[in-house]
Amino acid sequence: MKISLLLVLAVLSIVSVFWLGFRGIETASREVAVLTELNIPLTDALSKVAFNSAEQWCHVERAIRYGLDMAQDNRHLSSEIAERNRIEEQLRESEQAAVQLAQRAEAARLDVKQLNQELQDVNAGLEEAVHERTRELEGFSYSVSHDLRAPLRAVNGFSQMLQKDYGKTLDAEGKRLLEIVRTNVQRMGTLIDDLLSFSRLGRKAMHAGHVNMTELATDVYAELKSAVPERQVNLNIRNVAPAWGDRNLIQQVFVNLISNAIKFTGGRDIGEIDIWSETKDDMNVYCVKDNGAGFDMEYADKLFGVFQRLHSDEEFEGTGIGLALVHRIIKRHDGSIWAQSEPDKGATFYFTLPHPGQDNDSEQHCDVEQEEVLVASTGDQNNEA
Repeated sequence: MKISLLLVLAVLSIVSVFWLGFRGIETASREVAVLTELNIPLTDALSKVAFNSAEQWCHVERAIRYGLDMAQDNRHLSSEIAERNRIEEQLRESEQAAVQLAQRAEAARLDVKQLNQELQDVNAGLEEAVHERTRELEGFSYSVSHDLRAPLRAVNGFSQMLQKDYGKTLDAEGKRLLEIVRTNVQRMGTLIDDLLSFSRLGRKAMHAGHVNMTELATDVYAELKSAVPERQVNLNIRNVAPAWGDRNLIQQVFVNLISNAIKFTGGRDIGEIDIWSETKDDMNVYCVKDNGAGFDMEYADKLFGVFQRLHSDEEFEGTGIGLALVHRIIKRHDGSIWAQSEPDKGATFYFTLPHPGQDNDSEQHCDVEQEEVLVASTGDQNNEA
């Protein structure tokens, strides 16, 4: 009895679609669901209901099919609406996350900007402190050097008078002591000159231009070699690329490096000095190599410090300022300088300088294996390199 009643109600609800329109669709859908759950086909349910005509049956059948289709569409629509709502919720969450991320990024940018400003302020303060300290040191060196010159001239003058007027009456020990005084006066004068050069370098204006490095190195070598005509020291120059810098300052670089090479090859029968260059990016790397005494790389960090020496006065005389001066000159040209060496196997000094630019002749580039094109030598020509 219960099933029959449900069948009748289901059929009436479905048929109501035809007479009541869309409002009966939901009712029909629910009743169809009940019939489906009971495993009762629609045709069986409808067969238990009498219709007045076949036409009415057709209308009812169409209404049922229409109701079922609408129910299916409603389910699809509900699913799409739910999916759209889910996507919209995700979009809102993404937008909120993006806003929060943008806010954090802006806060981080402001923090970085503030830190950069603080860093710039600190750097400016440090630079000013360094400049002030440098000015003080330069002024001190200059004053001390000038103040030392007067008594040094007096010592030198009186020692000359003593040697001239009383040289004949002095015994061998007296002459030896007087010679020590004269030698130390000369050494002190050289030290003062080096200090003055070092202190003036920071105040000297640079006049940059095209520098023919081959010509400059050759001229410096010739001048220095003339001071030791008894020594045989060969200069081997490969194609050396031109540089862009202050010619007078770069000349001082060659003076110090070549004079060191001549000095430290003093223990060799034949001294050899090789100069060449290589082009690296926007800088040229210049190399000055000798076959002299060399040094232990353990002490390489002391090479370019003021008054730092790796050899005693008994081995090789010097003031300990020359390489510090070279280092300062190269730094003023935005270059760098370093060295490689082994004890008793010579030393090689490398320094970088800007090259003149794109208009520079590409043939000036020098390869390490390139054949020597210029050899300057002194002494016995049979030993020419």
